[in-house]
Amino acid sequence: MAKKKNKGMFAGAGSKSMLSMLGKVAYGYVREDLSTRLSNTQIVQRLPATEFTDEAVMLGLNWGAMKMGGHKVPFLRSILNAQKTVELARIGQTVKDIRSTTGQVSNSGSTGLLF
Repeated sequence: MAKKKNKGMFAGAGSKSMLSMLGKVAYGYVREDLSTRLSNTQIVQRLPATEFTDEAVMLGLNWGAMKMGGHKVPFLRSILNAQKTVELARIGQTVKDIRSTTGQVSNSGSTGLLF
């Protein structure tokens, strides 16, 4: 008798990919709250305010957690990987937003931006 293949959303999701998905969901769940809490700390309030401050703080937290051994714990590693991906994607979106609002062509035909 032939086995029925699972064609659902989680088809083929082994324990590693399920762990990765759960890490992404977990980071999405805590990201905004964590960012808000960090923004109210004295050290973060002393940082220069830019479009990238929030993402830089979150990536710094990621770097610190990795250096402290977070990459050795599978579930924490999946959260930290998700965090890095999300924050880098947010930086990309911010760069795009900045380019769309300030990247008008000048008289010389150059936007003045590097890319």
